[in-house]
Amino acid sequence: MNTPEPTIHAQRLEFLGITAVPEHYHEQTDDSDGSLLIEAIVVLDSDADERLENAIRDRDETGYFDLTRVGVRDVPLRVRFGRCLWQRGESGRLHLLRLVADEGLDRDLSLWSLVDEPEKSRVASFALRADEGVDAILEELATAGVLTGEAIQRVKARIESVARRSRDLDEAVDVRTFLGD
Repeated sequence: MNTPEPTIHAQRLEFLGITAVPEHYHEQTDDSDGSLLIEAIVVLDSDADERLENAIRDRDETGYFDLTRVGVRDVPLRVRFGRCLWQRGESGRLHLLRLVADEGLDRDLSLWSLVDEPEKSRVASFALRADEGVDAILEELATAGVLTGEAIQRVKARIESVARRSRDLDEAVDVRTFLGD
């Protein structure tokens, strides 16, 4: 059961060198583990949009970061990205940010780690095996003289460009239909 917080509206959000004025802002506490979940819709200028996209794409490296919710609480909150959707808009990309706070999270009671299991673990295992398999095939092709070092680098660059495009899977026609409140 989730407990809605009293109606609050952040005047702006400051995080990762980005300042955003939310069009929509909502907080709620997840009663099962005490975590604070934040949902915000923002439109950013092109530079901030690019920084945000890079941070979301590299969320494993980004990890937890400070979020200041001006107008709610001036003390920064440690958060991480949840599933963040986006849509094309007339004035730029519209982002539905979902942030999970580190504070109050009871990791021993959290069921989030079991979501989509065992499928998630199987997919991760398959992806690692496939990645190792591709590397082994490329090495064998290079050893046999079938591919040059430059050709292998082009193949690896192509694989990396597909990984960067994975954020395209989070595009929505209308992010507002995914709001939780």
